[in-house]
Amino acid sequence: MPKRFLILIISFLIFSSLNAQLWKKHRYEFVGGVGTTNLLGDIGGSNSQNALVNLVAVDILSTRPNIYLDLDTN
Repeated sequence: MPKRFLILIISFLIFSSLNAQLWKKHRYEFVGGVGTTNLLGDIGGSNSQNALVNLVAVDILSTRPNIYLDLDTN
């Protein structure tokens, strides 16, 4: 009986240590950002090809905040 018990204890220690470094395989990465969002679609704006003139079409009062949160698991 003591020999079986010793084999059981040794096998338990071996198999339990196989996942000891599991944190190295599964890491977590938190990503976040803050910004603004606005739509400058096809309708409206100016007919000019100059990009700086198109910024006049941006309505500041229609600008909304944007918050981005992400959890990436590898």
